[in-house]
Amino acid sequence: MRKKLIVLGAVALITACSVSLAACSSSATSASLYSTWYNRIDYGGIQPKINGQIEEAEYDIGFEEGSNAGYEISVATENKETGEPYKMHTKFYTLNYDWSDPLSTISDDMDEKYAGLSDLLPGLPDKINLSEFPDDYGPESSDDDNEIVYAFSMYYTVPVTYTSDDYEGNTYDNTHFSICYFRTVNKSMMPVFSYEYALSTTPSNPNVLTDLLIYTFSYENTVYYNYDCTECTCVYNEVPVDDEIYTQRNKGEETRTTTVDLTESENEFFDNASIYVVMRALNYYSASSFSADVFIPLENKFSTYTISGGVESVLSPNVDGQKQMLDAMAEAGYFGEEYNSTAENDDEIVDEDTQENTDGENRENTDAEETTLTYPAIYYSDVTLTLSADLTGPSQEVWFAAATGDSDFKSKNYTRATMLYMSIPFAYTLGTTTFTLSAIYSSFNEYGEDV
Repeated sequence: MRKKLIVLGAVALITACSVSLAACSSSATSASLYSTWYNRIDYGGIQPKINGQIEEAEYDIGFEEGSNAGYEISVATENKETGEPYKMHTKFYTLNYDWSDPLSTISDDMDEKYAGLSDLLPGLPDKINLSEFPDDYGPESSDDDNEIVYAFSMYYTVPVTYTSDDYEGNTYDNTHFSICYFRTVNKSMMPVFSYEYALSTTPSNPNVLTDLLIYTFSYENTVYYNYDCTECTCVYNEVPVDDEIYTQRNKGEETRTTTVDLTESENEFFDNASIYVVMRALNYYSASSFSADVFIPLENKFSTYTISGGVESVLSPNVDGQKQMLDAMAEAGYFGEEYNSTAENDDEIVDEDTQENTDGENRENTDAEETTLTYPAIYYSDVTLTLSADLTGPSQEVWFAAATGDSDFKSKNYTRATMLYMSIPFAYTLGTTTFTLSAIYSSFNEYGEDV
């Protein structure tokens, strides 16, 4: 069995206050999900003021060692040449999806938001290879050709090194980029398009390491869903890279097109690239759990997962990683204007022994004192994603901000269930890659805006 450094993709969703969802198939069960990224949670569609805005966040990448005795892996958390830390980025926004010409929608979006991204992500193609949109996938009426949908993307690169007692391993870049477009909850959160690129290194044996037993795979998957979400067309393409251990993954085929019937799904149905924001939309005021069928483009089938979580604990400003999460939300204005500064003087930033002015000059820190902010009580919900099968493997863990406390703070939903932390275990107990919120560059709505 080959071990893969492939992450379930990411996307966002929109829900009403308590909506019973219907998945792609008529036999699906329902799950109650909640709108969690507005100031309020009682709206079931895309609000006009949201259209054109973007939520953009950044996460520090870390690694926790595993306990496998056969060999070890390590994940670099910063670039050795530049000293800059490796980051994961997410973008969540809306766009107008033209069912009569989806290729133009996708191409324009990529040109606007992801131009030059291939310079930062090793292996990622300069241009996404888009196939023709199937003729019979659009709506029956041209009145439905234009639809405002959500988009979510997640991308990062981490260098991974494999070592053992008798093998000094090389370091290989591992890149992930995914994006998905999908509908509102009152349209069942049905996906309409997704794309995933993966560059991954994979040892073929969990206990033996040699150069001959490590492979590099590089490929992209593009998925079009029909208007009713009863069928999808998945196009697989090899993306050759300059690597001596590069191996074609799909039995030597450079490209493959597969049509998949989705009506056999018996649970809520989501695209692989949307699952993390599906988790974001749980009710964080009480424990909740449901089953979801997740379409995996690489395998041309869906797998059933259990998504479960509930309010667990309050974030502590005395814990480094959790303080970082709170600071990021405060700087984004989630808690109000009184929390969006970490120094006594907005023109000065306190940094241990020196104080740096806005003009870049340093002087000894003789009279400035660091201000410790008292944040409101912000809880996180520890949500897990577990494969529902005989051989489940380790669960993925994701934290989301769960606004609790006084009713006013809760009703305004300042924290918007922001994803705070994610841990993704490697197979064979080799370790865990972690992602911790470090910055929010833009978000839906300004603090206190009436939506």
